[in-house]
Amino acid sequence: MKKSIVKKIVTAAILAAIVLSMMLVSACGSKGNTVKVTYDYNYAGAPEAEVAEIVKGDVAEEKTPTRDRYKFDGWFTSADCEEEFDFEVAIEEDVTLYAGWTQTVALVTFDLGEGGEPVESRVDIGGTVAQPVNPTYDGHIFAGWYADEKLTEEFDFTKAVNGDTTVYAKWEEVTGDIVTITYMWNYGGAPNNGVANTAQVISGRKPTYYSATRDGWYLEGWYTDAECKNEFDFDERLNENVTLYARWLEGEKFEAEYVDITGLNGSGYSGGGQLIQKDNYEMNASNGYYLGDLFVPNLTITFNIESDAAVGDAVLVLSLTADYADMTLTDEMFTIKVNGTALSFSDIKLASKPYGSATKQPFVEVTITKDLQLIDGWNKIELIVSNNINPNEGSGTMKATAPYIDYMTIYSSSALSWDPVEENIDKALS
Repeated sequence: MKKSIVKKIVTAAILAAIVLSMMLVSACGSKGNTVKVTYDYNYAGAPEAEVAEIVKGDVAEEKTPTRDRYKFDGWFTSADCEEEFDFEVAIEEDVTLYAGWTQTVALVTFDLGEGGEPVESRVDIGGTVAQPVNPTYDGHIFAGWYADEKLTEEFDFTKAVNGDTTVYAKWEEVTGDIVTITYMWNYGGAPNNGVANTAQVISGRKPTYYSATRDGWYLEGWYTDAECKNEFDFDERLNENVTLYARWLEGEKFEAEYVDITGLNGSGYSGGGQLIQKDNYEMNASNGYYLGDLFVPNLTITFNIESDAAVGDAVLVLSLTADYADMTLTDEMFTIKVNGTALSFSDIKLASKPYGSATKQPFVEVTITKDLQLIDGWNKIELIVSNNINPNEGSGTMKATAPYIDYMTIYSSSALSWDPVEENIDKALS
């Protein structure tokens, strides 16, 4: 072979080796200049995490995933969602982002046990689930809904639902004569010819309470007459068919941001002092505003409500939520006075979200009393922060534990009114 040909072959081989080497170097260099961003959806049964490669020093793409019955709160640096990720910061190394979620809709499952397939109902978090009509099961009597699978605790349909819940049906075998209870809506224009529900019990047994619901009204109880003069005793053992009539109390809502706050000041921390706040945290405030930063001992919010009659069986409900600390309010820490008399009520437990979250827990309705006494004329209802406990365990400037207050609802047979200070909204903290 001629030397010139050999020289050309060698030269070509060298050039090919050089090109290949440059390509490998280029590829390795490119590899070294990228980082991985892992998007962890952060819940059981979630889709597989998404991984994106970006150039080192660039910022990550802010994705917006969706999840049935949940609201996306943003991306966080850890699975406990305590610190929100900053998408303006350059990424210099592999990073994992964790999705934060707030449940907005609860799934309530009515487990019929041997009586049939389960039935599901959806309810907004903080709301109450309607009691379904009594199910049927051949050879058995429906004996009520229970909160536990062992059927030891009756389910309370008046309490707020704050998460997915299972309710269990109780059945009894038919061992004797059957007695029928007919529950009547007892108001004009009611559906189903006025019948709300029917139930059966074995003769000589006690009937189950039916928690009928009606928008804007409160079920005070069941009576044996349409005029609601004679209340039915559910401890009574039935031996014959009976028809029961609902007594309804109409509700009147009083927005907390419309009370007179002249001279009142709240906590000194960020934005403190301005009690009326706009709902920027998706808390579902009914009017878009609420009272917040009430973290001062003895701070008192006063509702002046006029009633056109004296009543002793009104129902008082508050819509409340917490700031960034879970809290349990006793009637000693959070005093509620009606015309100077303090009410006794069960402890109020309010959940919070981690500090730094883009949203806060939605407001929930809390029933304070079903025996509210109102006088004929003006009534003073005071909500008093009667403690000096810092909810954040000593950090910050908060001097007391207090909830955020959305509104107060009173259900009463009397007509209620007040003088709202609607111009308060002009002072709201935006």
